[in-house]
Amino acid sequence: EYAPKIYKDILKEEPENEAALKFFFNLSQFNEEEAELYYVRLIQVLIKKDFQQAVELVRENFPNFNSALPGQALFRLGTYFYQNYDFNEARLCLELASTKEGPWQAKATFSLGLTFEKIGSIDRAKMQFKEVAKRFPDSPFYKLAKEKLA
Repeated sequence: EYAPKIYKDILKEEPENEAALKFFFNLSQFNEEEAELYYVRLIQVLIKKDFQQAVELVRENFPNFNSALPGQALFRLGTYFYQNYDFNEARLCLELASTKEGPWQAKATFSLGLTFEKIGSIDRAKMQFKEVAKRFPDSPFYKLAKEKLA
């Protein structure tokens, strides 16, 4: 009981304290709602401080809790997984990122199409490119999507 109090006090002073967030994430493994809360906070801290550690945490918990992550974090993780040929993880992160409002949405949707191409789901890839062409006509990805559909 002493450790949780210390870490609670630390989080009050430092909301992004990595050690405290890890402590509470591990402590709350049997309380899914609480675990998700600490996971989201911890991933956002790790993306800034130690991206590789964020990737490892996502892999360890894949696919748990990812839907709760913000779109920008999902997009960065999805891009990383795509570039490292982890297309299953990339697909999930990019699918989620493409549904969350923000400046990454057009690129996430286009990248999702590329991911589907890589895993051989050509029809699903085309659906993503059509989505980019329909929803993001002012985006730089509009032209790229149209080229993919030609």
